[in-house]
Amino acid sequence: MKTILFFCGFIFIYSNSISQDIPEEKAWMSMWQRATVSIGDIKYDTIIQSNKKKAIPYYNILGTGVVFYVTWGKVVVPVVVTARHVIEGLNKKFPDSVKVRFSWHDDKSVYSYFGVSVPLKLNGNQNWLSFSDSSIDLACFPLLTKDYNPSDSVQMIPYSYFPAKSNYFEGEDVFVLGYPGSVGKNYWTRALVRKGIISWLPKIESSGQKFLIDCPVFPGNSGGPVFTKSLTGVMTHDTLSANTHFEKFIGIVIERRLLFNKVQTYKNGKPEVIKTAKDFVFWAPESISVAVVEPAENVYKLLKIAEEQMNKNPK
Repeated sequence: MKTILFFCGFIFIYSNSISQDIPEEKAWMSMWQRATVSIGDIKYDTIIQSNKKKAIPYYNILGTGVVFYVTWGKVVVPVVVTARHVIEGLNKKFPDSVKVRFSWHDDKSVYSYFGVSVPLKLNGNQNWLSFSDSSIDLACFPLLTKDYNPSDSVQMIPYSYFPAKSNYFEGEDVFVLGYPGSVGKNYWTRALVRKGIISWLPKIESSGQKFLIDCPVFPGNSGGPVFTKSLTGVMTHDTLSANTHFEKFIGIVIERRLLFNKVQTYKNGKPEVIKTAKDFVFWAPESISVAVVEPAENVYKLLKIAEEQMNKNPK
């Protein structure tokens, strides 16, 4: 299917700066939260009411995305970057659109706020982009919609937050934002913050290779941002006075690592592997709290490909 990013007749979702009334120590995380969105669809709970079954719709989490931007002529277009397998999982059902939910509606439950509809197809054409190299698990789509309140705004991550690869290192603290479904629907309204460290980096710099972080992630975290925060300050006698900070976006979560264990029970005080009637062994997955990350340099490349493609099309 032909891929084209086509925008006529839609409303772009523009970015405003973070409100000045947010305390400085909270503003940096607020920016990342506002730039992190959940990607989902509509599912239904079945309840019994007056002895009759009733379907109750709710917003269902499928993955996480981060809002960046590209320039289309003189227009700034917000673009959501996520893991490609999140979009491909949606397209197995051939949807024309995806639901995107924003953090500033975190006071609304998944039963009352269903996000906005963003098209994945326009005029029969694919309206999202991924690498031709299928080993890079990234995709993006423009954040445009007819179903949007212009008084709302979304934060976009600036390009100045992309680091040189040599600017991060093994053992460095990282933060991860995402929407893991296992926490329960009451907590799907805002991205969950987790903290870890960079646990493994490839030896070859600027290679675009994936790296590992020691941080628990679960289904729904895919597409979420990984970033760092460093403090700078002035040393006075024996005290370091931190007076500013800088942040780096270093990648997108795409996978968690699992260990598969044989399911066992005890019979006559001895362990025994559980098998089916056909003698197949049961295995149970166990998360080892290590996540795989696509590096920021690949995100940058994808955005530039999207920008180049968009600017080939007339406005």
